[in-house]
Amino acid sequence: MEDSWESSRRSGLSAARLPPPRAPTVSGALFTRRPKCFRCGDFVFGRDAKAKRTKRSQGLARLYGHFLMDELKPYIDRKYRTKRSPEFTGLGGSSLGGLVTLAIGILYPHAFSRLMVMSPSIWWDNFAIYRLVDSIEQKPPLRIWLDTGTAETGWEQARELRNRLIEKGWKLRKDIQYMEAQRADHSEAAWAARVEPALRFLFPSAK
Repeated sequence: MEDSWESSRRSGLSAARLPPPRAPTVSGALFTRRPKCFRCGDFVFGRDAKAKRTKRSQGLARLYGHFLMDELKPYIDRKYRTKRSPEFTGLGGSSLGGLVTLAIGILYPHAFSRLMVMSPSIWWDNFAIYRLVDSIEQKPPLRIWLDTGTAETGWEQARELRNRLIEKGWKLRKDIQYMEAQRADHSEAAWAARVEPALRFLFPSAK
């Protein structure tokens, strides 16, 4: 995770006096500084049967999901005082991290119930995320923040993804919130600026 992302995120939360969620939240972008450990193929769930082993689309997101559920989250729960149930557990990421966040949430709703999906790489593997959403038979209990920036290439794809999620039963401003950030590009600074409203929606204050 780049320093600009982390510092902007912290300053935004501090200015808003928004307490961090009382649950472990893991961003797919967290591991981008360690390419030898996590590669693009670790963040995509579809496997291109025609692709060579050296190609990016290796479909390893399920392994990444199991790493989060079976190794990282148990470690966090042991080390820190957390509320361990899915109701209090969120996952978030941007770009490919956003893509894998939504995929893991759909595939493993028993582990994560709150998803921060920022500028997801919807086009990846010929829009495989559309097909995954379309395959949902029973809507899982997921609370989703989905956003994009209007200066991003193909930003309209996020609107289509929102529409498909709504068709599957999500209710706008109830269990899904969607933002089109005007003139925002595909950058860490743009994502950091949206962390505060995303967390406010995903972890609302108790009334």
